[in-house]
Amino acid sequence: MARDILFPDIRDALYSGTSIDDIQERYITALRSEYSLSNFLYANKLEEGQNMLNIHNLHELEQEFHDLKEYLRMWSKKHHVHVFIKRRKKGWIGYNEKIQLFLLHDRPLGKILDLLGFRIILCTDKIDSISSVKLLYELQNEVMQFFIEKKHCIFLEAEPRIDTDFNPKDFKDIVIPRDSLLYEEFIPSVKDYVRYPKSNAYQSLHCVIRKPNGLTFEVQVRTYAMDLVAEHGTGAHTSYKNQRYTELNFGIDYSKINIPGFIVLPDGSINDIVGLQHSVDPFNFL
Repeated sequence: MARDILFPDIRDALYSGTSIDDIQERYITALRSEYSLSNFLYANKLEEGQNMLNIHNLHELEQEFHDLKEYLRMWSKKHHVHVFIKRRKKGWIGYNEKIQLFLLHDRPLGKILDLLGFRIILCTDKIDSISSVKLLYELQNEVMQFFIEKKHCIFLEAEPRIDTDFNPKDFKDIVIPRDSLLYEEFIPSVKDYVRYPKSNAYQSLHCVIRKPNGLTFEVQVRTYAMDLVAEHGTGAHTSYKNQRYTELNFGIDYSKINIPGFIVLPDGSINDIVGLQHSVDPFNFL
């Protein structure tokens, strides 16, 4: 059951702000002016996100993923397969939605760890097989070994993925391994949606990595077939988000946001290169 919490209207900051930084500062100030523990926790979480995305951290992370790409290039040649890496930053509005949802349901904000994320796609066929799923787990093991041995990172413990409403009879092309193919020491750190898909057939391997300097980011590893389901099929994030955030309605009139890099086009579509709404590559703007 959701708690009864009042947050400052996020639209005041969105409509009056002159830049993404100005919008963030205005909303943090509004949260701190409303004396409640929830609002102070909220403001602290937003500031934590700001600190995480400082230029030094992003430059350092970019270099490490360059090293990862070179490492995986050799692995992919060995297995005669291509690997594609995408990176993204959660949109600022979406980040606020998630924080509010956690507060309303009395969930710890420390569990929100996906502000920065990377997706590694194993470019196999558009329909999975036992061999492609097996190779996916091998790739996950390689990624985790790289960050532990080469970058001295740690992996946070994942919430176990056990109970699921997934019905395999509804999705004939989904491949579910009988046993985990992760190294035993890695199993507690991976949220395994491959063995335990979501009810909408979403499959992926998720883990959260913490660097020695405290920077935390999420990595998702999936096959090409799994990515098709997640991005364009039954597991698409838009429908999932619409279900999850039904109790939140910011009621934003995007045409009233007037900052460089954000505009509503005549056909109603939104061009957003600052990361208010859509995820953007955080390294393009250093």
